[in-house]
Amino acid sequence: AALDVGSTKVCCFIARADEEGNLRIIGIGHQVSDGVRAGAIVDMEAAETSIMSAVHATEQMAGETIHDVIVNLSAGFPTSHTLNFEVAIAGHEISAGDIRRVLGQGRAECENGERELVHCIPVGYMIDGSRGIRDPRGMYGERFGVDMLMVTATAGAVRTLTTCVARSHLDVASLV
Repeated sequence: AALDVGSTKVCCFIARADEEGNLRIIGIGHQVSDGVRAGAIVDMEAAETSIMSAVHATEQMAGETIHDVIVNLSAGFPTSHTLNFEVAIAGHEISAGDIRRVLGQGRAECENGERELVHCIPVGYMIDGSRGIRDPRGMYGERFGVDMLMVTATAGAVRTLTTCVARSHLDVASLV
């Protein structure tokens, strides 16, 4: 299920994957958005009512009850940056653990309290300064790094949105 909390309307979709993995929309609901201005929630109760109305219409059409939703984020001044991070690997073979370690370092540096990490996507790896490596597992080097696309938004706006969705009896599976 996906939920779009916009300034003019709230939309909800429920999709189901078929045998080939293709998604088929089985429920759609929308409601005039109240309590949202410029993508930001300005009235929790009004926004909660709009969300619950859109979700209820979607559930009725699909004949299913949803518990988790993927929610879009437009408030909180989302920004994206490509950053690189490196770790020393002392000449050993790069493993999945090394990849987790360098990705974890990047995530830790982006979570500073003022902004919340929304997406953290590796776009390329580097070994000893050689860039553009797609899969570093099994390679050797002294320094291992990653170029990561980081999308962040102000922490308050993210928490307000996720709290409003939670008050609508839904769990946020992820933000996009």
